Formats: sequence, structure tokens, C-alpha cells
Amino acid sequence: MNDGTQSEHPLDSKVGTSLHSEFVGMLFALATAQVAVESADLVNHKFFVSKSTLEILPAYSHLFLAMTIIGSSWVGWKSSTSSMSKIENIFSIDCLELLIDFFLVVCYFIIVRSVESISLFGNFEPSAKPEVFWTTVILITYFFWDLLTKLIKNVEHDTNRDDSLNHQNNLTANKIKATNPLNKIWFWITTRDLATFLSRGWASFTCAILSLIAYSLLPTSTTEPMTIVIIDLTLFVLILTFRAMKLEDFKQLSNKQHALWIILLGSFLCLMLILVIMNTSPHSNSFFD
Repeated sequence: MNDGTQSEHPLDSKVGTSLHSEFVGMLFALATAQVAVESADLVNHKFFVSKSTLEILPAYSHLFLAMTIIGSSWVGWKSSTSSMSKIENIFSIDCLELLIDFFLVVCYFIIVRSVESISLFGNFEPSAKPEVFWTTVILITYFFWDLLTKLIKNVEHDTNRDDSLNHQNNLTANKIKATNPLNKIWFWITTRDLATFLSRGWASFTCAILSLIAYSLLPTSTTEPMTIVIIDLTLFVLILTFRAMKLEDFKQLSNKQHALWIILLGSFLCLMLILVIMNTSPHSNSFFD
């Protein structure tokens, strides 16, 4: 029995790894279940109100978008080595990574819960504001996740591991550890090639910028059902573009994989252009009439 006078042993590698994987996996399962619950509620309410399928189509497109974000995120997260990071204590970068994962899944919950429901009186007011906003937040968070897992964690790993490189720069490992995080990052930048980070981080950075552009240009105030569906389609294509870019490191992408993300990116830009034209056209309300 521990009498409190001895320091506790850190979690071993297996326990630390399973702690991260199992906790986030449970959250993904709950988010997926929420999609099923919202879908069932929407379908059941449809039978008791006199609403056409076209009128409530935005709710279905919102759910499809949420399902795509959650499903693609789960596949991407499980295929990443960062999903198996070892959490030894709460004051660590690995624990911060877990918190970012937790925040992302909370964002998924919010998107699902933002789906419009049909009231008891048959009222249904579609909107694309929550989907556009939270998709932007998610893609920006993806970039910070890459920044943490592909750059900052490498700083810690390299400065603790490669003492010989420190001596080549007239710096000892103890001096590096004693400096603040900004100095560590600067040391890593000046002594290491940034290709490791850029080869993976370029995708999240690009899509974060694209999401900000979409957030500023998309007509989120519209209540036109088909316009909202096209907005969801635009966000759907943006998510697929991000996932296509992340299939491999940039230099390892095949010609087909490059063609895939370029086609998806072109589709996203075309949909954005269509929505901007619809929003600025004086006859936009009758575009689908």
C-alpha cells in the first residue's frame, strides 16, 4: 500500500496509450449515436407534419454533413500514430493533445445538435449558420492539432534525444531544457528541416484558410432550402478535400491522389462561386423556381 511518502509511478506505456485511445473512442461512439438519434427524431416527426421533403431537406443535409465529418475524422484519427500517444501525467503535451481531441468531438456534438427539428406545431426554420461556423472551427483546430503533434512534440522529442546535435550548436541538452518553449522551437527550426511538419501540416493550414474564406463569403443568413443544401454540399466537399490532402505526406502522394484533391478543391471553389453569385443576384430567391 502506498503510504504517500513515495512518489507514484507514472502510467506504463500500454496503460497511457489505451487511456487516450479508449477515451476518445468512447466520445466518437457517443457522437455517432447522437447522429442516429437526431435522424430518427427527424424521420418520425416527418410523419406527423404536413411538410414536403424539399422543405426539410436542409435537416437531412446537415445530418449527412455531420456524419461525414465524424466518420472521416474517426478514420483519420485511428490511422494516425498520434492516436496512440502515451499519457503519463496531466502536465504533458500528450494530455494537451487529448484535450484537443476532446474539444473536436464536442464540436461534432454541437454540429449534430444544431440540426433543425420540427416543432410540435409543425414549424421548421432552416439555417446554415451553425454548420458553417463549427466546420470552420473544426478545420482551424485540425491545424493546431497538426502544429502540436507534428511540430511541438517533435521539439520536445528532438531536444531530449539528440545531445550530439546540441553540442554542434554549442548548446547542451540542459541549456535547451532550461529555456522557454519559444527558444526550443527556434532551436528546432534552426537545426532541423521543417519538411516533416510542412508535409502534413500544409493540408490543415490550407483548409483552415479556405474555411475562413467560406465563413466570410457564404450566404449563411439565407433560409432558402436548396441554397442551404448547396452550402452543406460545399462544406462536405471541403472536408473531403482535407481528407484527400491528408492521405499521405505531400511528397508521397501519387499522381492519382494529387488529382483527387485538386479536383475536389476545384469543385469546392466552383460551389463557392455559385453561392456567391446566387447571393449577389437580385433574382437569387427564384433561382430554383
